[in-house]
Amino acid sequence: MNTLKVSFCAKTKNYFLLDGKYEQALDAYSEAIFLNVPPKKKAVYYCNRALVSIKTENYALALFDAKDAIKHDEMYVKAYYRRGSAYLALNQIDLALRDFKAVCKMQPSNKDAREKYDEVMKEHRLREL
Repeated sequence: MNTLKVSFCAKTKNYFLLDGKYEQALDAYSEAIFLNVPPKKKAVYYCNRALVSIKTENYALALFDAKDAIKHDEMYVKAYYRRGSAYLALNQIDLALRDFKAVCKMQPSNKDAREKYDEVMKEHRLREL
């Protein structure tokens, strides 16, 4: 697939996502995952599909995709954030805490990640009582 077509496809997928056309975005990202692209690009497609799954409350698929994104790019911060979000939605507090802590270490100035970490830490402490 030529570079222009890949670029066009990426923009199309993002428009579906931004327009709230989640089924179309899910299909487009699913197709993109099978493109012959570098691992870091594939990680982005998995991570974006994870976001679509989170928005449609399909947390099991979001978790699966976030894990695959991390396999393709272990330094992709958004993938850890999405995996943490999926774990949180699935009530797996300890695993969510681990991922949000990782995001905070990778991006110390990420306020959203810090807030999520603090929120999950509160829940974690409440469960220990």
